[in-house]
Order: sequence, then C-alpha cells, then structure tokens
Amino acid sequence: MKKNIYFIGVVVLIMVTLLSTQGFGQFKDRGIRLGVAAGSLQGLTKMTDNSLVPSGKLYLRHNISGDFDGDLSGMYAGIKGQYYQSDLWGVEYKALYSPYSFYEDQLHPYIGAGLGVSYYFANVKLRNPNVEKNGYVGYMPFTLGAEYAVNDWLMFDVSTSFNYAFSNTIVSTWVPNSEIGTGNDAWWGLFAGVSYTIFGPDNKAAEKEASRIRAEELAAAEARRVQEANAAEAKRVQEANAAEAKRVQEAAAAEARRVREAAEAQRIQDSVNAAKAAAERLAAVPKKEVVVPKPEPPKPAALKAEVGKAIILEGVVFQSGKAVISPESEQILSSALITLTDNPGLAVEIRGFTDNVGSAKKNLQLSQSRAEAVKAWLVKNGVSSKRITAKGYGDRNPVASNKTAEGRMKNRRIEFFRTK
Repeated sequence: MKKNIYFIGVVVLIMVTLLSTQGFGQFKDRGIRLGVAAGSLQGLTKMTDNSLVPSGKLYLRHNISGDFDGDLSGMYAGIKGQYYQSDLWGVEYKALYSPYSFYEDQLHPYIGAGLGVSYYFANVKLRNPNVEKNGYVGYMPFTLGAEYAVNDWLMFDVSTSFNYAFSNTIVSTWVPNSEIGTGNDAWWGLFAGVSYTIFGPDNKAAEKEASRIRAEELAAAEARRVQEANAAEAKRVQEANAAEAKRVQEAAAAEARRVREAAEAQRIQDSVNAAKAAAERLAAVPKKEVVVPKPEPPKPAALKAEVGKAIILEGVVFQSGKAVISPESEQILSSALITLTDNPGLAVEIRGFTDNVGSAKKNLQLSQSRAEAVKAWLVKNGVSSKRITAKGYGDRNPVASNKTAEGRMKNRRIEFFRTK
C-alpha cells in the first residue's frame, strides 16, 4: 500500500495539471510537442565507483501559462557501482520556467522541478537480503536545460538533472562497513533529444488575421497610389491652367500695346493730314489777296515762381512725336527767361510730361528729351546751365483725363519748378 501512494500521487498531479482549464486552453495556443532523448545516469553515493549508465526517455511538453511549460517524461535507465545495481522505470512531471529567449526567439533556456515515481529492480546478488529487492519509490527531479527551435515544428533539447529519491533502498548494499545505504538515494542525468510538434497551434485565426493585415496593407498602398496619382494630376492641371492664364494675360497685354501704338500712329497721321490740308488751303489763296498784318505779340512778363511750386508753361509746343520746339513757344519761354535773368539767385527744374498714348518707355524718353530741349533754349539765351536741371516724367502725374483728346493735350506739358 505504501508503495502505491507515490505512484497515485504523481498520476493525480499530472492529470490535474493536464486537464486544468488554463493548461488545456493553452494547448491550442502553443501546441503539444512529443520528443525522444538519450543520455546517461550516474548514482550519487558515498561509493567511489559510481558508473555512467546509458538511458533513454520519451517526453511530452505543453505550455501551462506564459513562460511556464509542462513536461511529462517516461524513462528507462539504471544506476550501478561495484557493489550495487538497480534498473529504473520511471515517470515524472516537471514544470519548466523559461523567461528569456535569444537568437530571434529560437533559443529558450529553462529551469524546472517536479515529482516522479520509479519502479526499480535491484540486483539480487548485490542487495541486502533483509530488504526488498524491488518496488516503487518517489523522487523529486530538478532540471536545467535549453530548447532550440529549428522551425515552427522541430526542436532540439539538451538538459541535465538532479533527482532526489524519498528512499534509501534503491542502492542499499550488504557490503560490510559501507555507508551506501545510510541516506536517501540520488542520481544525476544528462540528456540530448529532439521533439516534434504533434498538435500545432490553431493557426487559422492567425492566418486570417495575417491575410486581413496584408489586405489592409495592399488597400492602403493602393489608396496612397491613387491619392498620389490624383495629386499629381491636380498639380498638372493647375500648372496647365496657370500657364494658359499667363499666355492669355500676355496676349491681352500685347494686344493693348498694339492698340495704343496704333492709336498713337493714327494721331500722328491725323496731325500730318491736318498740316497738309492747312498748307493746301494757304496755297489756294490768291496771291493778290490782301494780307492782314498780324498784331504785335504782347511783351512777355516775368513768372511769379515760388520755391517748391510748379508753373505750367502753357504755350510751349513741340513737333508731333519729337523734342523740337515750335516757334510759337518762344512767348512763354521768354517769360521764363526774364524770370531767371531778373533773379540771379533763382534755380529751377524743367519737367517734361506726356499723355499715356504709346509705350511708357518711349513716353519717358520723349518727356526727358523735351525737358532738355527747353533747358537748352534757356542756356542758349544766356542762363547758366548750373541753375537749371531737366527731368522727364513720362505719363506720370496727369493733370487731366487721358480718355479725351483735350485731356491728353493738357497732359503733354512742360513745368517750371523753382527749387531755390
């Protein structure tokens, strides 16, 4: 009866662990691995001739929870020395703890402990005849080892173990004066084995999840591609619209310049035609026609010039489109000459202006040339050039609207601006 207590206790412990809700549920998560290992055992006695005995075992492993695995092993081995020998048939269950992994989760070192029961056969000739020759014995295995995963299904295992028996009858001897039977029996072992996953984890959910993730990644990549293509197309359309708008704007500006230049050319042509018509009318007057003498022009008067104020020299006329002063301009120019002559300390700026017909660049050049022509006339008539500056302003600062012929005529002017 006493012999069976160890065996029944170990079997109950193994069954409770395997059939527990958590342990059974974990089978689906980590799989069940069946393995075979070979090695040797050596008894740990006070004798000096303990021998290594070949051994083999069959084991079944499963995950209990987290970093804990369960190991159910069946073993056949033996321990012997010069004065003892016992053959062992054992079954044991150990809890293995493996908190770390290395080499990309392939190498898993572990430690473990558990309970076992073994049936032993003692050598009849070497046993004390006063004790039993065979029977059951309980023991506690302690192990240290490592598992290396070749792939998801195949693993190599190396381990060493120390086993402490709850009996001293396995290796007891009748040799006189020996102390071999004075304490509980113990042995250590070294094993190397290989295991194969016979019930793999339920990978269907994992495969579905992986397929879903791959599908989402492909969909996201396609969405990014479509988004990038749409953005590129929108950018291309925007650039094309901007280029077309710029082309239309430049065409409109060119057309506006052409219209202004055509209007200026037409104005000049109209002036030429009017001059020809006047010359033809004069030519048609009979030679004996009485010519009424022209009245003497009034004597020019000095201008009332104030510092910082401009006086428009109304009556200064130039040839159309040129900087040549017409003779009828001398009346008002004489007033400016008298002003400068009578006031030697006075200094002025002669300013030239045009209307906005024609290009701005040509108008600025024309206004500068006309201002310099007035300055040249005053210098020619005795005024020091140091007292006069000439500057053209083109079509800036209009004094009347350029939309009417009368307004444009007023804007084509010369100003007498006193600076000192």
